[in-house]
Amino acid sequence: MSTTDMKASINQDTLVKCVSLQLKRPLIKGELEWNVQALSGEVNFTTQGIYRVFGSALKKIKWSLIIKVIQEVEDKRNPQHHNYWKREALIHQTGILNRYSNVIKSPTCYEVEEKSDGTIWIWMEEVNGVHKQFSKEDFAVIAKSIGYFNGTYVNGPAHDEEWICRTWMASWIKSSQKYAMQVDGFVDSNRLSEQVNDRLRAYLSLTSNMEKQLNILKALPRVLAHQDLSKGNIFVNQKQVTLIDWQFMSLSGVGEDLGKLFGVMLSQEAIPIQEAEEYQELLLRSYVDGLVETGIQLNEAFIRYGFFTSFALRCVWEVPKLVELHIKQHNNCSEYERLLNLTSYQLKVYREIMQFPLVI
Repeated sequence: MSTTDMKASINQDTLVKCVSLQLKRPLIKGELEWNVQALSGEVNFTTQGIYRVFGSALKKIKWSLIIKVIQEVEDKRNPQHHNYWKREALIHQTGILNRYSNVIKSPTCYEVEEKSDGTIWIWMEEVNGVHKQFSKEDFAVIAKSIGYFNGTYVNGPAHDEEWICRTWMASWIKSSQKYAMQVDGFVDSNRLSEQVNDRLRAYLSLTSNMEKQLNILKALPRVLAHQDLSKGNIFVNQKQVTLIDWQFMSLSGVGEDLGKLFGVMLSQEAIPIQEAEEYQELLLRSYVDGLVETGIQLNEAFIRYGFFTSFALRCVWEVPKLVELHIKQHNNCSEYERLLNLTSYQLKVYREIMQFPLVI
């Protein structure tokens, strides 16, 4: 939707209500001057657009907010789909995150508006801050905060909302395999280098054992998880962590969210692959510290298993991309080198998982 169309579609009564809530003072239409800016960047299948609405009240008080427009997608109607299209709206409508507000901050929601065209508009606070290159200290703070968040859930009553995904990893893998290149037929092909063939063989070994890994993940202690811990969704201000985009919220195994953080940050090159082992241990120790601070005592083998398995299973998306680049003879590009190094580390961690003496 163009910014012109978006501006024409905004219900001004709703706008006045939301700005009044933000500024904590009653306003009327004539007291607002405002405009709309479309925000760029990657968006989810279920996101039609993200817009910044900004302006002034009474000609002097500056304000801004975000409208996220979500849309129904045919294969994402099941509340147990990892990307269920209504989940983020329901999170804000129910206030489920209020229980964790002293642990991890999330944007204040002013209104969830259901439109006549079937879309849902989420009116929320604009989080101030810039997406910087995180330092090791930032990563320690993030991991500890996630551990504290997970531990806070364990200490409280269980969530029984049917729209919180219970099998996030299995659902994500199924979707990834749906969109990824089918690579089984290329194993030991002379069209692949020995390096790529090695990764493909290890990948096929992983997928042949995947049901076992997923069953063990399901048996781990349950925690509430964010599951989309990318650079764009995390803000760190000193020791306060704010997370946006809760669309993937799930009840997952302890450590799974940490694996998602580690995997995505390596993929986005926010963590240098050459320092992966150092960061892996830093994240684990910080996460455990967060859990311990809530009074939770868990077998560290469970935590390691959730962390390492969640990370290693990301190769379901990245090994097929590597094979595809090689088949298309794009093996001299930086993306090829990135995937070659990343998948090597993912599969190394997978081999370590297979040696875990884990009994649940």
